[in-house]
Amino acid sequence: MVLMTSIGYGCIKHEAKIDTPPDTDNATVEASPVRQWDPVRKEFWTAMLFTQLSNISGIRTRFVPKHLHLMVRCAIDEYERRYELDQFVEVFGAPPTGGLSPDNARISYDITFQCSQRQMFLQQQDFQRQQLKPLDLKDSI
Repeated sequence: MVLMTSIGYGCIKHEAKIDTPPDTDNATVEASPVRQWDPVRKEFWTAMLFTQLSNISGIRTRFVPKHLHLMVRCAIDEYERRYELDQFVEVFGAPPTGGLSPDNARISYDITFQCSQRQMFLQQQDFQRQQLKPLDLKDSI
């Protein structure tokens, strides 16, 4: 009986007070500048990552080259959004110890995994669209 009373008392209406910040005018919010890498160096790192990933047999069987390239471009775009080019090269491109630290390896894995999930979905949609199209004689061979 005492247990039921304490549970009943505990379930009585207790309203939590939520502190909300005052409304701000969007005109005062500043947008952070978008980092722009040198296009030639960006293409270099895109090609390097594509080469590294295409040498992994599990990735080769999972993605066709077109979608692997799009996945790599997604990852490099995310690195560009997060890091300056020199910082990217120092941390992810050519680490001095020959390997990534566990924290940086996790960041690299997360970026690549998110892009691969998106690109796998797009690749499946592309394959489904191709299967729905009727086969033309010129496309048969």
